[in-house]
Amino acid sequence: MSIASNIPINITQHYTDINVRLYGGWREGPRLTRRAQLIIPQLQTHFPCTFTPTGGTRIQLQAELAFGPLCIPNVVLNNTLAHDRPLRRFYSKQIPWSQCANPGLCGLSPVASLQHDTPCTQNTCGMTAGDILMRSEQKMVDTCIVADIAHLAYSTQASHIVVLSSDTDMWPGVLAALAAGSQIIQIHTKRGGITQPHLVRTIPRQLVTGYTEHSI
Repeated sequence: MSIASNIPINITQHYTDINVRLYGGWREGPRLTRRAQLIIPQLQTHFPCTFTPTGGTRIQLQAELAFGPLCIPNVVLNNTLAHDRPLRRFYSKQIPWSQCANPGLCGLSPVASLQHDTPCTQNTCGMTAGDILMRSEQKMVDTCIVADIAHLAYSTQASHIVVLSSDTDMWPGVLAALAAGSQIIQIHTKRGGITQPHLVRTIPRQLVTGYTEHSI
């Protein structure tokens, strides 16, 4: 509901249906992730539903997890969540760290010089910090969003596309949709969030009125 309520009334008043696609790393290999398994029953319970914006007319909301690109509806992208991915070329900020309550005696100071190629202190060991520090990583998610934005703009001639993200990786898709004539409403997930000014300046003057942004 909070997503729909942030869409300006002058836009929602022209529609009776809003479709929401939720993007994320929903599959480990071919299997649904635990998070996806928790979300799907919630979507099935609460959607479709109706929503009436203040001063507007009733709208039906539909929501789904995005398992693949809109351009080929039957395609499911597996391995969108990968585990044990190495931290690539990381390094530590120089001390003192201003965020610490006691910067001069921070308990994390031993890692101040840590970077991806920091070797083990044992001469006979070939391990580096980059061999042991891992993370889980979403794959193909941002590119799927951009592909869907482009598909909606060019193949379905969508008049309005709402992008709920502050990730700058979305920006090429935003520009592509504006160039195709779609109106883009970008909703930032942090209160007071804005699109970086240097990105906004890349919008051609004749397309600027097609882009608006809001924050939740």
